[in-house]
Amino acid sequence: MPFGTQVYLLCKPGSEEYFERETLCNLVKKFGGLLSVPLQFLEGESTELLNPEPAPWNRTYRSKAQERKTFLDFGKKLFETSFFDAIPLTSDIGKVQGIAFVLPYSPSLAQKNIHRIYLKNMLLSESAASLLPDWAFFVKCVVNSDELRPTASREDFYEDQSLEKARETLGQCLRDYLIALSEDEPERLRHLINLHHLSMKALAVQDSDFFRLIIDFLPFETTFGRMTLKEFREKNPVIRYVSSHDQYRQISGVAAAQGEAIINGGYVYDSELLERFSELYPVEQVDAAGFAQTFEDITLEERDSVFDFLQVADQVLRPFQCVTDIKKFLPIEMPMLYHLSQEGDFLRSVEHSKEIANKMWSDILNNLSDSYSKEINAYLFFNLRNPLIQKLVKLKDVQLIGRAVQMLYIQALLMGHHPLHVKELSLLTGGLSDLIEGCINNQIRENQ
Repeated sequence: MPFGTQVYLLCKPGSEEYFERETLCNLVKKFGGLLSVPLQFLEGESTELLNPEPAPWNRTYRSKAQERKTFLDFGKKLFETSFFDAIPLTSDIGKVQGIAFVLPYSPSLAQKNIHRIYLKNMLLSESAASLLPDWAFFVKCVVNSDELRPTASREDFYEDQSLEKARETLGQCLRDYLIALSEDEPERLRHLINLHHLSMKALAVQDSDFFRLIIDFLPFETTFGRMTLKEFREKNPVIRYVSSHDQYRQISGVAAAQGEAIINGGYVYDSELLERFSELYPVEQVDAAGFAQTFEDITLEERDSVFDFLQVADQVLRPFQCVTDIKKFLPIEMPMLYHLSQEGDFLRSVEHSKEIANKMWSDILNNLSDSYSKEINAYLFFNLRNPLIQKLVKLKDVQLIGRAVQMLYIQALLMGHHPLHVKELSLLTGGLSDLIEGCINNQIRENQ
């Protein structure tokens, strides 16, 4: 079409609204507002310039701060959202320029993010999904390309080698942004990850490229506070973690007191991420039983002095498939450490279900539990550094020792957030009754 050609549009009946001044101006701004040639609306003797400014990425700025503010203002006006940040995008392949706006909320991974794309500064689509890598779920983009090919329906860019290479380049822009944040604005990066951490972890489990990009920046709960995996690795040659909250609660206090750094892998996706990281760095899964192997052994003389105590303890806890041992560990305030194997945890769940199930389900659960080994699957480690345990091992009253061990066992279960079964609730009730009765009898004797 030669330069200067005039095009006349004829209004059909029923389409009058599209020829109203406000509607017409809005449509021109929407589809051609980024064109470099001036678009003027003439009405009588008045003239209105509909695209007074070039696209934000084609302007000159005094500083990065001014550029960022202009980008964010543009995004807020376009999408009616106050974004967390704005990232310049550029790719020589396809001659792509634009802005990636970091979402201020965590989107659903099930819903693919859509972007606003322009071809030679004319709006092509407001719902394009192919321009960025799948892992870039936390941004919404506005981009223009001068060379990428549109699909026949003009709803997106055509999937070819140029688009693939442009996608890789734009993905690298986002990687560079995250790396720059980690070096220059670590607090801002923490804020960003706090906004999107669950979605980032979910995607890192599935996507190898995103996993390598983000894993060092993800935060984990440890026995020395919350820290990123990079911070943890800088202080520890081996990553040690427990796979459940209950296990972590049991050993976190002991580990911290002994200077052992342990990660809580009980949060959703954390264990999977750490297992995957074992391909790149030494990673070790631990539990209370394995951790107890690091405790200080008691001497032969001490072993002889506690022999009778352990005999009684094993006897009273045998009905609960639990054996006992005695070690020395910190903190001194902790009298014991309880460990339940995965099989034991499952069997406890079955037993708890049997107690509340009807006869039919109870029979099914019986058959299920019978298929598992009835061997010992729980361990209770007493701490000989603890003053209470030191007094208990010196007692000669077998009945009193047995009752005290039962109460420590119940306390360990409660500390580990294990539901109490009927037999254990009976122990707790009986122990409390004995305690109250003992206090009453002592008071009576003092008053006589």
